[in-house]
Amino acid sequence: MVRSKPKTSISSELEIPNPPGRALIFTSKWHWDCVGSMESQCKAFLSEHGFNSCESHQLPGSMEFPYAVNHVLSKNATVDVVICLGVVVKGETRHFEVILDSVTQGLVATSLKFNIPIINEVLFVDSIDEAQRRSANDEYNKGIEAAVAAIEILNWSRAL
Repeated sequence: MVRSKPKTSISSELEIPNPPGRALIFTSKWHWDCVGSMESQCKAFLSEHGFNSCESHQLPGSMEFPYAVNHVLSKNATVDVVICLGVVVKGETRHFEVILDSVTQGLVATSLKFNIPIINEVLFVDSIDEAQRRSANDEYNKGIEAAVAAIEILNWSRAL
């Protein structure tokens, strides 16, 4: 499979928010080898770009993201951006679709409720091999893409 260069290749051209802001990162414990790699790459990228506050919360699974994000935001208004990282592998039942719909709709609703950008980088994949390719320690890591999206949306919202 040929993969095109991700938008993260322009990371050197990113305008860094001033001040960078406070990021919350939520992770799922499922498929931790992949999720942990995305988290470490995301944190490293944010740190390289001036974010010195990246608080992490590990949850039982991706389905818990909407509740947990809503809970934390209701208690803490000083958050600038939220990033959710997880992996859900399609199985033989419809559970995959239920999680996909619930997580996506829940995070959108929470983002609008609190007027805070939420970057949803939960990988819904057909195989663990797909997830491993998207979380490898290279420039295609989805944790890096999540960090770039967080910086870009933060810049956009502050420029308004």
